[in-house]
Order: sequence, then C-alpha cells, then structure tokens
Amino acid sequence: MIKNEYQIQVKKKRRRLSLFFLGLIALAAVAFWTGRYPKLGWTRLADLRADPIAANLFWRLRIPRVATALMSGAMLGAGGFVSQNIFRNPLASPDFLGVSQGAAVGAAIAIVFFSNSAPLRQLTAFCGGSCGLLLSLAIARRIRFGGWVMRLLLSGATVSAFFSGLLTVLKIVADGNNELHAIEFWIMGGYNYVTLNGFAPVVGIAVVSLTMIGLFRWRTNLFSLPEESALSLGASLKGERTLLLWFSVLGISAITSISGVVGWVGLLIPHLARIAFGTDSRFGLSGSMILGALITLGSDTAIRLLSPREIPIGIVTAFFSVIALAVLISSGKVRF
Repeated sequence: MIKNEYQIQVKKKRRRLSLFFLGLIALAAVAFWTGRYPKLGWTRLADLRADPIAANLFWRLRIPRVATALMSGAMLGAGGFVSQNIFRNPLASPDFLGVSQGAAVGAAIAIVFFSNSAPLRQLTAFCGGSCGLLLSLAIARRIRFGGWVMRLLLSGATVSAFFSGLLTVLKIVADGNNELHAIEFWIMGGYNYVTLNGFAPVVGIAVVSLTMIGLFRWRTNLFSLPEESALSLGASLKGERTLLLWFSVLGISAITSISGVVGWVGLLIPHLARIAFGTDSRFGLSGSMILGALITLGSDTAIRLLSPREIPIGIVTAFFSVIALAVLISSGKVRF
C-alpha cells in the first residue's frame, strides 16, 4: 500500500514537471518570435527575409538574449537549490560565497580602468566570481572551529563584505558622468548587452555546470542531513559538497559575466520548487532549473514587449521575488 502511494506521488511529480517543461518550451518559442522590430508583436519569416536589419537583430541579438535568459534562470535556480541544501539554510543563495560581489568588482574594474570593453568585462567578471569562491574556500580551511558548512558560511560572509568594500571604492573613483552609471546598471542586471560575440563559451560553461549538478541530483538529498547522519549512512560528503559548489559557482560566474547581477532568483526559486515538487532533490533540482528559467525568461520577454526602454531585469525579479516570498511566508508555506 505504501509502495503504491509512493509510486502515485512520483508519477504526479513527473507529470507536473513535464507540464512545467512544456510551458517553458512554449514561452521560449514566444520569446524567440516576438519583439518590437520591425513591428511590435510576432515576427514572421517573411519579415526576416525582406528586412536585413530585422534578420540581423534576430540572429545576433534576440537569439543570444533569449538563450542567456533561459540559462541564467536555470543556473541561478540550480545554484540556489544546491546552496540551500548544502548549507541547510532556507536563506542561502549563491551570493553566500561572494560570487556575485566578486563578479561585480571584476566588471567594475573593466568599466573604470579599461574603457568598459565588453570582452574584457566578461573576463574580469568571471575571474572576480571565481576569486570569490577561491577566497571563501581558502579562508574556510583555515578556520579551526565548527563544521565545514559553518566555516564556509563565515568565510563567505567575510569575502562578500570585502568585495562590497572594494566595489564602493571603485564607485568613488569612477567617472560620475559615464562609468558610475555603467557600474550601477550592470549591478542591476540585464540581458540587453548580450550579443553573438562571446556568447557561446559562456552558455557552454553553464550547460556543463548544469549537467554536472544534474548528475549529482540523487545525492543532493543527503546534503540536507546533519553531518553525523550522513556519516552513519556511509557517505563522506565534504568532497561532493565542494565539487557541487564549484560547478554551481562556475556556471553562475559565467552567466553573471554577461548578464550582470540578477538578484533574488536563487533565493526564491528553491522554495517554489519544493512547494511544487516536494523536497526530493530528483524533482526539486529539475524543478528549480525550469522555474528559474520561466521567471527570468518571462521577465525579460515582458520587458522587451511592454516597455519602450530597457528596464534592468534585476528590478523586475526583485519586485516579483519579494512579493512572492511575502505571500508564501504569510501563508505559512515557507518557514525560516
């Protein structure tokens, strides 16, 4: 009886996951084939054949932008789910290890000292995010008290504060007319700067990261257990935790290097995924990827179609996430 009930629940979760995935495919099709040029609304193949400008915008700007929005949401959702399971903290997100702050510092360095060169901005942002993880791990290894998770939390908070201070210094020395505005706009996040140039390697890194995280989804359930319980089951998870954090930070650093900081998605999405698909990581992790992609792609598509000017996507995701979290907390579906 219990086995039959379990199988019924598994089938329901798989069916729900499939429906959300089909919804994501439908949204991606709408995002690819709608825009504001040559006219607001649906873009026809005849328009692309007749108008070279429309074809150029479609291939060089819209396709990379839509693909980046998809990968950004999936990566942030997966990174948030992994972080909350590893740290056993419902408030955890990829920002815990100073990744976003490090990427912001790297981008600000390129903006202030290298004339905001796009390829160099991507490179320095990626290096900054990776440095955030390296510093957090190095400091955590030197802390002599507490478990590995506690040491990572302490070191991540230290690194985040350090990079936030560096970013403030860079804002002070930046030119107030152009550079400061560029830094602020990049920090708020957006996919409008994404082009075909330099787009493929970033998405490739994100795909590899998501694949590796997905391969460990059946082990992610163990990360939510206390260290003693995991060891009693014969699982030494320190190495696996570090490996998964590496891949999540690698993918998020790569995506952040071209999209800027898209906040709150990594915090909210895992909660929505657990409500929709349960706590089992086999479904929750995949659900986090799909829901994250739905939110970022849906927000970016709405910005493109409804607003005549670019609105940073970080503003939209922040408003949506804060309202959604407030509703979930007040209804008792999310508890901290």
